Amino acid sequence: MKKINIKDLTEKSLRVFADDMLRVLYYEFEAGEKMPNHSHNGLAIIQIIEGKIDVKFDTGESFELVKDDLLQFNAAIVHNIEALDKTRMLITLASYSN
Repeated sequence: MKKINIKDLTEKSLRVFADDMLRVLYYEFEAGEKMPNHSHNGLAIIQIIEGKIDVKFDTGESFELVKDDLLQFNAAIVHNIEALDKTRMLITLASYSN
């Protein structure tokens, strides 16, 4: 078991938890920072703790997320993230089992 208080995190990125099927990642971005196009096998959930981001998919869809928003999506769809403000977020990645 592992307890973490998000308010105490000082790293800009941290793997909070990881095993074969699930990863929880913490990121802090300054306004204008980007995560380039990428994809993952499985399901993703982005949770905004503070700030605002734009998530764009190669399908043409995009979502602006602000504090307390959650976005769940198929992470196999190529996507990118841009911070519109200083942003702190959690990303949960759950792999599909074969």
